[in-house]
Amino acid sequence: MTVQRELISLQNQIDSLKGQQKYLEQTAQLAKVTIYLSSDEMALPYAPSATFRPDVIFKLAVRSLVGALRGVATLAIWIIVFGVIWVPVLVIIIFIKRLRKM
Repeated sequence: MTVQRELISLQNQIDSLKGQQKYLEQTAQLAKVTIYLSSDEMALPYAPSATFRPDVIFKLAVRSLVGALRGVATLAIWIIVFGVIWVPVLVIIIFIKRLRKM
């Protein structure tokens, strides 16, 4: 009998702790705060009220230009690295074409 009472008491304590854990997890989920910090209003996840801002448009244009130049540079690097494969193939093709013309 005593053992059974102790088991029931322990089970009640476990259930109580599980309930507290579940409550704390749900409370923690509700307590989440998201803060967006930015020096550029256009970079924030919401649209600002004044849509025509030349300084912001200029910044966006410069960023776009830098991105395009990075893309060109990346493509050039890939072409140069794979040049080890395509340059010899191109030389062989040109050599074969010249031999056929003779």
